[in-house]
Amino acid sequence: MSRPSTVYFSTKMIFVKVPKTATNSLKQLCDAVAGLKTSRHVYKAESRNYHETILHIKDNLSSNHPDYTLDDFFKFGFVRNPFSWAVSYYRYLSKPVYIGGSRLNKNENAATKGLPFKDFCLDARERNAKLKHPSKHLYQSKDTFMPQHYYLCDEDKNICVDFVGKYESLEESWMTVSERYNIKSRIPKLNASDKYNYKDYYNDETADLIREIYCDDFKLFNYSLDL
Repeated sequence: MSRPSTVYFSTKMIFVKVPKTATNSLKQLCDAVAGLKTSRHVYKAESRNYHETILHIKDNLSSNHPDYTLDDFFKFGFVRNPFSWAVSYYRYLSKPVYIGGSRLNKNENAATKGLPFKDFCLDARERNAKLKHPSKHLYQSKDTFMPQHYYLCDEDKNICVDFVGKYESLEESWMTVSERYNIKSRIPKLNASDKYNYKDYYNDETADLIREIYCDDFKLFNYSLDL
């Protein structure tokens, strides 16, 4: 069964879910303010994809509801420091339930094979080298580790959402959305990971790999290249 998109007509809101940025917690709040039982979703996400890019959303909106455009909605998403983001992804996919790739459409990668973080970085570099630019045809489930800006930007790296929040200042960033929709609830903690220091996973080589792979994310979202 395909999952519903986070595009809501009732509140004229589009939430672009960039992986590993508290998306499940934020979606719960969006569902609540939209009224999950009454709000009408634009379409069903294809191929079990749970994290559609803004270009994918735009294409599906145009195909299924041509009377609407992206300009009719308040569009937002959240991003995360690429150093922290990569480690979070690695830890997530290194869980025993994902070993072998059976939970991600059999999409094996260095993390699901239980390999070290360095191999994960090399795997991510190889995979991303094959991706030419953001596209409606990219999916998180098969294009794992693609840069965060692919979710929020067009082919020319123009940000296509109205607001980009930061995971590092989650509560403060969320206020931009909550004040607009008069959301009083606090952000719930879902899928919380054990506490760890992402910097402990890095050496000079792996840090340089992340700088290389996600160079545009560092620049577009104003993150320091310093670890």
